[in-house]
Amino acid sequence: MQELLLEELMEGMVVGKKVLNKSGQVVVKEGEKITGSIISKFLIDDINKIWILDRYTLMLDPFDTAKKELKSDLEQEILMVAPSVKEANMNDEMAEYSKEAIDISTKIIEQDNVLKLCLNMKILDHNYYLHAVKTCAFSILTAGAMKMSKKDVFDIGTAALLHDVGLIETQYLIKNRPKTAQEEAQW
Repeated sequence: MQELLLEELMEGMVVGKKVLNKSGQVVVKEGEKITGSIISKFLIDDINKIWILDRYTLMLDPFDTAKKELKSDLEQEILMVAPSVKEANMNDEMAEYSKEAIDISTKIIEQDNVLKLCLNMKILDHNYYLHAVKTCAFSILTAGAMKMSKKDVFDIGTAALLHDVGLIETQYLIKNRPKTAQEEAQW
């Protein structure tokens, strides 16, 4: 167990000793996983040092991490194409579409099956993953600009994000199939 300064904490670390505020109330119990909101509580309560089990033991859930990264990647791509401030767009309505697109993209990645497929895509072929994120962002913004219903925008965004999922495994299927004599001769 070691004591860390607040600025050294990372989400996923585990509290080693209960943390008390200045009035003696328990802020966090021993064994709790540190989250962003817990770190915010420490800031508010002016708690500067915290005992953790081990600096290098993080209780990270790969799906939580993947969800945060995918959310960030989608938001970044949406804001690059359509900033959320009116002055930065040629059309005043694009700032609103941008905000709606971020909300809808967040709902898309809340689906566990979509998140799992995106995580597999990112692991197997990062380029397909980046392409899917860009396609999703453009599709959501385009559908929003066309004033489609939120349900239709959601469905289009989901389809755009997953449109190349099948291609990821294709390269492995082709590589592992037996080659014809003609194909062998070419190589």
